[in-house]
Amino acid sequence: MGVCQHIPSNTGIDSRKCVVDWWESQLYVKEKTNRNDNPQIDVYFKNLGFNTTKYYWTHKMWCAAFVSNGYLACGIKLPFKNSLAPAVFNWNNAKAFHISKLDAKPGDVVTYTWGSHIEGIKEWIPNPKYPFFTPIGGNTKPPKGVEGTQGVWQKNRLKVEVRNVISLIK
Repeated sequence: MGVCQHIPSNTGIDSRKCVVDWWESQLYVKEKTNRNDNPQIDVYFKNLGFNTTKYYWTHKMWCAAFVSNGYLACGIKLPFKNSLAPAVFNWNNAKAFHISKLDAKPGDVVTYTWGSHIEGIKEWIPNPKYPFFTPIGGNTKPPKGVEGTQGVWQKNRLKVEVRNVISLIK
């Protein structure tokens, strides 16, 4: 599952830091030809119970599988069955875990107003006058001005584009 693997809760390592560290550890994952052609993408789905040998496809949306794996690697339970984790729809409907943008913290996740996409928060400055935050996301295009294919990327986004903030960590 990457660098962090599962960190037992008795180690004293902060859960939020663990999740963000895991997401950062995956920044090397890039698609070769924008067709889901990095073997780590299949690992994300396998960790959620999908048989990627039986169900191979080249246009899967893997953003939610990516963020879900960060939680699983740190021993944090998902709010639904693992097999439902790759669907952004299920994250948007996990209303018991939705929080205000004013309460967003690193390790939480966001969905967007412009499409079916989810990313993990690396940095969120709580000042409402500061318009940007920094997420890490899978199945994401590179930042403007950076050459590359889709993959795991970190880039600034506008807070006004956030539909929901979901917090699984108290």
